[in-house]
Amino acid sequence: MEMELNQINPNDIASISILKDAASCAIYGNRADNGVILVTTKQGATDGKINVTYSGKFSLNTPDVLTWQVYS
Repeated sequence: MEMELNQINPNDIASISILKDAASCAIYGNRADNGVILVTTKQGATDGKINVTYSGKFSLNTPDVLTWQVYS
């Protein structure tokens, strides 16, 4: 996945590889003219349990009083 390096948590990095030869151009096309930095992140350790964290906000707005005006 393409992204900026400052979006990666440094604690999640397992290894970094730099490709700067013709092989990187063959794999990544003209985007790899100046080379490619591959960042491999650590894999999550699980003990058989699924852990999901969710943070969200929900709101519902309704008017206190409905008024109808008829224009003629």
